[in-house]
Amino acid sequence: MINFSEKNVKAAMYLLAKKMADEFPTDTEVAYIGFSAEFEQKLNRIIRQSKNKLFSFFNTTAKRVASVVIVCLILLSATFSVSAIRVPFIKMLRKAFENYVEINFEGDTKDCISEVYGLTYIPEGFKLTNEMVNLAAVNREYANEAGAVFDYSQSPTTFSAGIVVDNEHSTHYTITADGLEIYVVNSERNTNSVFWAENGYSFLINFFDCDISDDEIISMVKSNAMIEYYTE
Repeated sequence: MINFSEKNVKAAMYLLAKKMADEFPTDTEVAYIGFSAEFEQKLNRIIRQSKNKLFSFFNTTAKRVASVVIVCLILLSATFSVSAIRVPFIKMLRKAFENYVEINFEGDTKDCISEVYGLTYIPEGFKLTNEMVNLAAVNREYANEAGAVFDYSQSPTTFSAGIVVDNEHSTHYTITADGLEIYVVNSERNTNSVFWAENGYSFLINFFDCDISDDEIISMVKSNAMIEYYTE
């Protein structure tokens, strides 16, 4: 009869871990292993985004659940409501605390991506390097030969409530273009973020190691426009 005591289980786990460790390849064996360019690009993107703590979401899990709900709602709906046809009014509300600023939305929010937006003006030298479009979000990444990168994202405002901006390691201010309020955040870590809301969606541009002026930001934001309707 096998004795499954705590002591025996720990001993067995130790022996298993030691056996696995002994089978690990040596540094010499893995020295020439390389990764694909696509994998390196995705990994570098994750590293850059991990360094950018300016914007965070309280409801990350809720957003994942919401994505599933969105798909079900779209499949069950044969037509859009009247509010989806007219131009939605959306207002960005900010509430300041000691170490952070919380941003919420008021007005005609949207719960999925039905219109896909994009920047029609891109700073000189930048090219599209990555793109993802689905019902829950639109994400695009651009880079230039000097290694500067910026990413653009579009999100439904219904599930963007609870956005938090770091107020301790950054400076932020508001600029206005054609009546549109643009929230600019400059980080101590050479990362700049631009945030605004229009037509029922929230938009965010993160700049990494980019020398970007307010005039350039305004030109980019003003160029933001619907480029197509979302289709699966």
